[in-house]
Amino acid sequence: MDQMIEKLYIKTNSMCVGDNWHNEYMDILVKDIPDNEANKIIIEYFSKSNWKTGHWVFDFTTKEEMRKLNTIMRTKTKETLRKRIINFINHLMDGDHYSLMLNSKKIEGLSDLLSKFAVKYMEVHNG
Repeated sequence: MDQMIEKLYIKTNSMCVGDNWHNEYMDILVKDIPDNEANKIIIEYFSKSNWKTGHWVFDFTTKEEMRKLNTIMRTKTKETLRKRIINFINHLMDGDHYSLMLNSKKIEGLSDLLSKFAVKYMEVHNG
């Protein structure tokens, strides 16, 4: 999982402010998460992008969303996981009908991601 986490960060000789902010968002995402198969699903989702100057994670997500994803990955019980995922989806759907329309792909993508995560989480914590 360490190699996947390394792909999340921008590393160049001349880091700009946006690169540093991007790396700060990634620090929030991966802080203190356990190394397991369920968490790899979320890390893989973010590591698929080719992060570089001008293509940053904060262009499509917020620090609050990264914190909530981090909290979901650190969850220890199934009941708490269910509540946190519902809370996260509700957070994504807050706003008026225009924000829902404009963010529909993001909501759909993250909902699908959390669905896959939850299935893997149940497999990992049942075995």
